[in-house]
Amino acid sequence: MKMAGPGGLIDYIRAFTLTVVFILIIACINYMNLATARSAARSREVGIRKATGAHRSQLIFQFIGESLTTTTLSVVLAIVLVQFALPFFNTLMRKNISVDFSSPCFWHRWGVTLLTSVIAGSYPAFSFLRSDRRKFSRVSCNPVCLALHCGKAWLFFNSHCP
Repeated sequence: MKMAGPGGLIDYIRAFTLTVVFILIIACINYMNLATARSAARSREVGIRKATGAHRSQLIFQFIGESLTTTTLSVVLAIVLVQFALPFFNTLMRKNISVDFSSPCFWHRWGVTLLTSVIAGSYPAFSFLRSDRRKFSRVSCNPVCLALHCGKAWLFFNSHCP
């Protein structure tokens, strides 16, 4: 094992980085599934917007904008929670860790937030706009019912696929 710097092993850093990337991908997929399930309830809204002259690009930017808003609020909440928890963590670990807001690495994370938002918001936007909205307008199932059916399908595929 190679040393990464003061007291760190590069192999552990790589393993944790891969773990974080994997968790981020799972979170994006989860958000896509939830947004797609919610889109059935929003089909009338999108149908009305299209009937009143909204362009496809406007609707795509709306879905991606909603994803960006959700992701940005989540990151801001996480930063606030870290700032509150950091003194307790430092006391517990007998370390002096701080968040450097002027670091370029901190600002690069906002780029990751933007990328995550675009990835998570693009699939529901494109899949919903490409589908036939007439079949959604005839469905009398509420979003909770639709989410339960999606959850049952997920459990079925997980239990029957190796």
